[in-house]
Amino acid sequence: MTYPKLPGLTWDICFVVAVIGMILQSNIGDAGYAITGLAVVALLIFGIMDFNEIRNAISAPIILMSAGVIGIADALGSTGLTNLVGETVAGMLGDNVNPFVLIFVFCILTSVLATLTGSTIGTVYVFAPMAIATCMNLGLDPTAAAAAIVISGWCGHFLPIDGMPAMIMGAGNYKIGEFWKFTIPQYFIRLLALTAGAVLIFPMR
Repeated sequence: MTYPKLPGLTWDICFVVAVIGMILQSNIGDAGYAITGLAVVALLIFGIMDFNEIRNAISAPIILMSAGVIGIADALGSTGLTNLVGETVAGMLGDNVNPFVLIFVFCILTSVLATLTGSTIGTVYVFAPMAIATCMNLGLDPTAAAAAIVISGWCGHFLPIDGMPAMIMGAGNYKIGEFWKFTIPQYFIRLLALTAGAVLIFPMR
């Protein structure tokens, strides 16, 4: 696709500004998100993209789902349900539960549901507080659990739903059995390594 000189220059400037905003987000906080959003607004104002193109480009259903799940996660925390779940799980597991197994199970739940729902951030917002509450009720340091569960949300690549796994399966014309032969072992190896690393770096006792 080619653009006339002025719109093309505006597109380039907006792209650079958006990238700079994302890069500086760790230093300037939420202003980084605002800068990126303003760059998109500029594309709309100058008529380079219309509203429907922008909405489709940012995957509106996923954003709405994430926003909804984050709201649910906040409600769970504010009503005390997250802590109740943590106490219940801790009571069911008992005091002798292996921290490695505890984190590994939460990582599996988080990664699978994040993949199936398509809302990674929303799923992490739900499961991370539950894991933290469970660890605290067991008298364990929850740092390892929090770190592992946040990362595990992006580890569900054994399902060819979207992204790179779907591209690989489609381009290679693999059957689902052939695809799982490699992705399922890789999935468990990744989560085992993630859990082991979290427990070693952030001791829980």
